[in-house]
Amino acid sequence: MLTEIVYKYELTSEVTRLVLPKGAKILHAGIQRNITYLWVLVELGKEVETREFIQFTTGEQMESPDLSFIGTVFLFEGALVYHIFEHHLETN
Repeated sequence: MLTEIVYKYELTSEVTRLVLPKGAKILHAGIQRNITYLWVLVELGKEVETREFIQFTTGEQMESPDLSFIGTVFLFEGALVYHIFEHHLETN
C-alpha cells in the first residue's frame, strides 16, 4: 500500500542537510512565522537519503554547478530575500 504524506522541514542555516525518503518531491519553499521551510511530499516506508539545500541572498556568488532552483522566499516583509537551491550531492 502506497502511503504519501506532506511533511514540513525547517531550513536551519544557509546550508541544511535533510534526511528524506528516497524520491521525496519538494512541493514548496516558503516562510511561516519568519522561518524558512520546505514542504515535501514523501512516501512512507522508503529507504532514506541525505539531501542538501542552500539559501543564497540576492547578489551572493554561487560557486556550485550542481544546483537546482527550488524557490524564492521573502523574510521580514521583504527586507531579506533568499533563493533556495538543492545541491546535488555525489553518491558513492
